[in-house]
Amino acid sequence: MKLRTIHSLAAEVDDSEQPIVQVFLIRHGQTKENAMRIIQGHLDTYLNEEGVSQVELCSKVLKRISFDAVWSSDLNRCIQTRDIALEPHLEELPESRIHTTELLRERSFGDVEGHDYKTVVRILRQRKLTWDTVGETNEAFQKRLLEAWDQVISRAIKDDLKRVVIISHGGIICHRSTYWGQSH
Repeated sequence: MKLRTIHSLAAEVDDSEQPIVQVFLIRHGQTKENAMRIIQGHLDTYLNEEGVSQVELCSKVLKRISFDAVWSSDLNRCIQTRDIALEPHLEELPESRIHTTELLRERSFGDVEGHDYKTVVRILRQRKLTWDTVGETNEAFQKRLLEAWDQVISRAIKDDLKRVVIISHGGIICHRSTYWGQSH
């Protein structure tokens, strides 16, 4: 009985006129700061050697997939990841389908950015603060994620795109399931 219900629901979805957009989420490669457990947030850091190797490996998988548009955080670690991992795609896509935006940045952690994790925990305890009380609020972060999601999906639907790739940060991707799906 349950199988028939699921099958019927799948048939309904397939017959609907809702456009379907596949979104591929990719986290940037490792940075020196990642390896040192430094809180980066909006710090503009670069991939280290390990990060470049990770992205080159990712590129081997992605070259078999076609994409209609690419979106990236404007921070260098994401731009480097995009340029290495999607090199053949970037050459084929029109400029109007390659987007860079600050909306896809990691959550800002304010004045604790640039410190290692243990130091930040000590600072928070000394100041009687929590992670939620430094830098960008969870509400502001959520609002920014929803704005980014709306831009990506609205543009994809408007341009009748089928596959979109987003290069971003761990915090953005981890919160995707919590925040991103709410608007569409």
